[in-house]
Amino acid sequence: MKQENKFYVGITFEPILSQKIDALRMRMEEKFGLKKARKNPPHLTLIPPFKTSKEVVDLWVPQILKAPAFSCTLANFGFFDKNRVAFIKVNEHENFLTLRKEIAQRLNQWSFCKGKRFSPHVTIATKDLNAQKMKWVKMFLSHQSFEESAKITAVIVWKLEGEHWEKYLEFPLSSPL
Repeated sequence: MKQENKFYVGITFEPILSQKIDALRMRMEEKFGLKKARKNPPHLTLIPPFKTSKEVVDLWVPQILKAPAFSCTLANFGFFDKNRVAFIKVNEHENFLTLRKEIAQRLNQWSFCKGKRFSPHVTIATKDLNAQKMKWVKMFLSHQSFEESAKITAVIVWKLEGEHWEKYLEFPLSSPL
C-alpha cells in the first residue's frame, strides 16, 4: 500500500501583492495579537487539506498545465463568522471554480469537495480569532480599504511536513496573460 501524505492545493500571488497582504496580516498581529494566519504565505486555497499518495499528485500535474492563466481582483473584506475567519474577498471568481473542479476531478477527490461551498478568499485572520476579537477586527477593517489586481499564473501543491506546510510542487498555468 502506498503511503498517504496530507496535501492542499492553492495559489500564491506575485511578491509585491503578497507583501501588501502580509503587511495587513502583520497589522492584525500587532493590533490584536493574531498570529496564526501568518504561518503560511498569503494564498488562496483551491482544495482544502486531503490525504493521498505522492504518486497520485504527481500524475495529475502534467494534465493541469493546460489550464489557462487569468486575472482577478482582491477587494474589500469579508468574514466567516461561524469559523471566525477574516478575509480579503476575491472578485471574478468563476475561473477559480472551474480550476478547482478540474483539479479535484484529476485527484479523484471530487466527492471530498462536492457539496461544500467554495468561496475564494485570502485569509488574513483565523483560528486565534475569538468572538470578542472578531468584533474588533470587523470594526478595524470597516475603516480600511484593499483593492489589488492579481495575476493567477501558477498552482501550488503544499505538503504537510511535520507541523509545517511546504511547497511540494508548483506548476504554471498556460497562456500567459
